[in-house]
Amino acid sequence: MTWDNFSPLCNAAYLTPDNFIETFKEFKPDFLFCEATWRGIEEFKNCWRTKVYKNRNLYFENRQALLQIIKYCNENNIKTVFWNKEDPYFINENRNNFFDTALLFDYIFTTAEECIPYYKNEGKNKVFFLPFSFAPWIFNPLNRAKKNNNAIFTGSWYNFAEERIDDTCKLFDYLLDNGYNLKIYDRNKKRNKDKSNFPKKYSQYIESAVPYSKTGELYRANDIAVNINTIKYSESMFARRVFEIMACATGIISNESKAMRMTFGNNVAFIDDKNIIIPNKESIRSNLKKVFKKYTVNEQFDFLCNTVLGKTESSNRIFVFCYSNIEPKFDKNRIIFQKIDSSNQLLENIKDIDFKLSDYAILVDNSNVDFEFLASQFLFIPQNVGVKETNDEHYYIIKSKDINNVLFKADNFKQIVLNTDEFDVYLA
Repeated sequence: MTWDNFSPLCNAAYLTPDNFIETFKEFKPDFLFCEATWRGIEEFKNCWRTKVYKNRNLYFENRQALLQIIKYCNENNIKTVFWNKEDPYFINENRNNFFDTALLFDYIFTTAEECIPYYKNEGKNKVFFLPFSFAPWIFNPLNRAKKNNNAIFTGSWYNFAEERIDDTCKLFDYLLDNGYNLKIYDRNKKRNKDKSNFPKKYSQYIESAVPYSKTGELYRANDIAVNINTIKYSESMFARRVFEIMACATGIISNESKAMRMTFGNNVAFIDDKNIIIPNKESIRSNLKKVFKKYTVNEQFDFLCNTVLGKTESSNRIFVFCYSNIEPKFDKNRIIFQKIDSSNQLLENIKDIDFKLSDYAILVDNSNVDFEFLASQFLFIPQNVGVKETNDEHYYIIKSKDINNVLFKADNFKQIVLNTDEFDVYLA
């Protein structure tokens, strides 16, 4: 999943235990990025199985290939980065010890902020919080289905985690008892192992897993998606699927999570609450806007690169144009844009405006435009389409002649304003 999320944002090469020497010589990377992984990506499935975490129960070193890669990087001045997305569950594990592996790297990122002191106690000072995020080109609300009373879960059955088992059954039973059409997309269905099989009482609801790239389509097609956390009491760590579900404007029901409550409040239905409230339109929209403004993989990857390479990317630059007869509203727009480091300008003669220094442009006739959210929608919509916020559940593209409050890519704005009567608009 991480490879699918980060690799489109940069020039990336995937290392295996067999190809790393020639890959390093040909590719010459800015840094090595390694995550806490169990097997590796689908194309090279199982090439890293048992080779990333430290197994203290063995009498030999099970990470030989990884140690050779780190040694090569150290000898050739290549920075090394480890993302421990298995914190805090395996922090003191003997068999699956990713913590020990993380200590071998120059930079450590963790999904559990409370684990940072553990690394610093071992003398590691370059330790940072990097939560999960979502890929907007996979997970977005474009053309989502109308309400249909369908509920889904995409994931696995963990036979070794009793509390998770109890929570999973509670969630499924609640949805079935309340008339939802449940489908379970089982990641382990093809493995056919008893320890990873869902109980027989759910067998009629089991479907084969879909490729990760198609998961967003599932979320968009259903009203409710189930989330299950193995880690429930961390203040910062919860499952990646939470962001992915919310990015599709889909309601979410979950087992307990302290971090989810702190981040999303009452906008999530929790199975242990006395009164379970399924997210309504307003809650779903609030979640959608929050994750698009703060938790895209674009934001997370920029943070990672800026931290490791010392590069600072500029924020989106937006020209704000206002009608001169509503000039008092312009001051409020100016304040909004200062908060996100964007440019603004009063419209006098559009033919004289130089758009080369701007990313976006918008003509506003009210002060209630969420510029940051609108700009984030260009992470997945066609670049020649405008985007406009509505209070309805639209999430599709229409033809329009009304240019007010529609955000465009700057290089399209002038052409559309001066020469086009009708254009495509995504209703966000």
